[in-house]
Amino acid sequence: MPANAHHSKQPSQFNQPSQCTEPQPSAPQPLLSDSEFMFYSRQLLLPHWQERDQLCLKQAKVLIIGVGGLGCPVASMLAGLGIGELHLADPDDIALHNLPRQSLFSVADVGHNKAQIAAQHLSQRNPFVRIMSHASHVDPQWLLQFDAAAGADTPNSKAAPPYFDLIIELSDDQASKLAINRYCQQSAVAYAGASAVAHQGFSWSFAPWRDPADGCLYCMGFAAPIAEQGCQRHGVFLPLLTQLASLVCQQVISLLLRTPNAAAPIFHVQMPSHHSHPSVRALMLPRDPHCVCCAPNAAGINTAGINAAAISESGINASNMEDSCHEYPL
Repeated sequence: MPANAHHSKQPSQFNQPSQCTEPQPSAPQPLLSDSEFMFYSRQLLLPHWQERDQLCLKQAKVLIIGVGGLGCPVASMLAGLGIGELHLADPDDIALHNLPRQSLFSVADVGHNKAQIAAQHLSQRNPFVRIMSHASHVDPQWLLQFDAAAGADTPNSKAAPPYFDLIIELSDDQASKLAINRYCQQSAVAYAGASAVAHQGFSWSFAPWRDPADGCLYCMGFAAPIAEQGCQRHGVFLPLLTQLASLVCQQVISLLLRTPNAAAPIFHVQMPSHHSHPSVRALMLPRDPHCVCCAPNAAGINTAGINAAAISESGINASNMEDSCHEYPL
């Protein structure tokens, strides 16, 4: 495990599988404990939510990169939903200006690491999940090292399999979004995330078992931001973050449960502060045959990451998005 890793509960053994698969007829089927059944009772009452769905989430291993305005509500919802092993990664300390948007923190937390404080608070809310914190920057090299450490028993002739079932990128670092996109595409790991600035934002979700014609963030023209310096210069509308966080969680659950009619890969949200009706558009993203990341002849993982100086922070090029995507009926 990389340095700077902390946990609020003792993790399970790294080499135990976390795939949500149908149990073999001869194998004993796991069950929720009575306490878990009571804890999750309100979602288990939903007509299309079964105990096996809850068990599937319990087996999942999910990494959230960025515990800020988007990461806090997403982490809160996923911990409440019952993601069995939830990792939070963020190198930043809590600042006073974070508090209006980042509901997991209080004034007493200012100056402490975001991931560590968030893990402490969420562990108190749900005793049935394991929450790990990493006070470090996550890039493809970090992930490859984590995979190697977790798969220490893998034969030398084979590369260590990816540890996480799904990665969610919610930082305000554009270079990080692209680098994690590349890792997930080339490691066959499900990938979700969101970006927001001012009054508009996007959420996305990609998975290797979906339509192979689906694209990735590079196909979308995501490398060129909608606004220089993102939220630090243009701010962000708080209700927009809540809307995007809910969409991300919906997409994550669809990916983990492998819902047949999963939501569209891209959601574009506009929420003007002077208008009472937000605009939410679902978009399908076809693969660019010349994409530098997901095309069949794309290069391997660049473990050095992407030059952050060449890419501005946060946001999406709306004009490129319109050219790359097509509308999907809600």
